This record gives sequence, C-alpha cells and structure tokens, in this order.
Amino acid sequence: MKKAYTAAFLSLLVLCSCSTMKKTATLSDIDGEWTIAKINGQPLQIQDGGQQPFIGFDTNSGRIYGNSGCNRIISSLDRQAKPGSIRFGHIGSTMMACPDMETESKVLAALSEVRSYKKEGKNAISLRDSSSHTVATLIKRFYPMTPDELQGRWNVVSVFGLPIPETAETAPFLTFDTKEHRIGGNTGCNLLRGKFEIEDDSRLAISIPPVAMTRMACPDMETENNIVSALSSAKTFGRLNSRRIALYSASGAEVLVLEL
Repeated sequence: MKKAYTAAFLSLLVLCSCSTMKKTATLSDIDGEWTIAKINGQPLQIQDGGQQPFIGFDTNSGRIYGNSGCNRIISSLDRQAKPGSIRFGHIGSTMMACPDMETESKVLAALSEVRSYKKEGKNAISLRDSSSHTVATLIKRFYPMTPDELQGRWNVVSVFGLPIPETAETAPFLTFDTKEHRIGGNTGCNLLRGKFEIEDDSRLAISIPPVAMTRMACPDMETENNIVSALSSAKTFGRLNSRRIALYSASGAEVLVLEL
C-alpha cells in the first residue's frame, strides 16, 4: 500500500513538472518581431504618422533590434540564459530628434529594467523587471505569409502611419499578380503599373522597382507621392490579420497597410 502511495506521489510530481515546463517561456517563444503595445500597463498613444515602437528577437544570432518610436535600437541577448530569463545588453540607438520623444524615453527606460519574460496567451509576451512587474507588453507584430497570398486587389488603408484622407476622389488600391510578378493600381489620382520581386531565400522579402504612372494632376498629390515612396522603400511584408497585410522598410518601419 505504501509503495502504491509512493508511486502515485512520484507520478503527480512528474505531471506537475511537465506542466510547469510547458508554461515556462523559452527563446523560441519570443523569436520574431513584436509590437510594443503597453509600457507599465499603459497603452502607447501613437500620433498620426508616428512610428509604432517594436522589438525584434533574432534568437539564432542573439541579436535584438527594433525601433523605440523615433530611433532604431540594437542590443544583444544571452542565448545561454535559463528559460524565461533575459537581460538586454547595452542598447545602442541612432540619434534622430522626433516630435514625440516622450514615447521613446518610456520605451528605453522600460527595456533597461527587463530581467525576464513570460507568455501571455498565444500572441503576447510580457517583459518583466527584477520584481516580476510587467514593464512592457508585446503583441505579435505580423504573421508569416506566402507570396501567393499577395494575389488580388488591396485597398490602401494607411501610408507611413497616416490614414488615407476621406476626401480622396478615388480610393487608392494596389493589385498583385503573383504569377507574372506584376503590380498595378491607383494612387488616388494616377494609375500605376510595374513589377515586384520576392527573394528566393526569404518568403517575406520583397522589392518593388520604380513604377510607371499616368501623369494627371490632382488636388491631393501628397497621398500619391507618399504611396509611390512607400512602394520603393518596401523590403518585407507580413499578415496583420485575416484581411490586412503590411509592408515594411529596411529599418522595420511600417510603410503601407493594405486591406482586402
């Protein structure tokens, strides 16, 4: 009888241990890019045209990169640290001045305090300080998609963080022909057409050479110029949800949001 109790107790310990291991976040859980949604429990308020702070973890190389709301940041992580434990190395940053430096200051201050991380549901991570207080809440920035998923017509929702003006005479849109690698559409004023390429070694890497356009003059040329500039600067893309995708610059800035 005593042996039976002992065996049952040991089995319970094994089950509890396995359960704990499953709940403990590992480096693979934080790999990829994440939007910094909250600092110390408070949602970040991003001005129109502003950069949403994000952070990326390249767990294969031990590299941390991102944008603090104005400047690009880079740091390192210890790949040998125990699961759930993380400490940023020295955080390097570019030195641009932006209208909203308050958000950047909050982000950098929070990151300097990070000592651990924890999974919060399927698509969120909390970064915590030495007292296990959540200093930053991260949500998955985008999800991988295949080139074929670009196929079709997409309405332009925003460009460089600015929503498309409701006063636009024609709603801007883009079309992707993934078989012929051709792009077309309307900037809200002129028609455009061109080509795009997706690198063979990365399903998310895209390049769009200068596009050909008609030459009509319209009241709102700013939106058109922004769309053309965004296309030329697009280097990667990813899915935001079932209806929206985003294109990003080489620095990771969101340049276009498109919707089916």
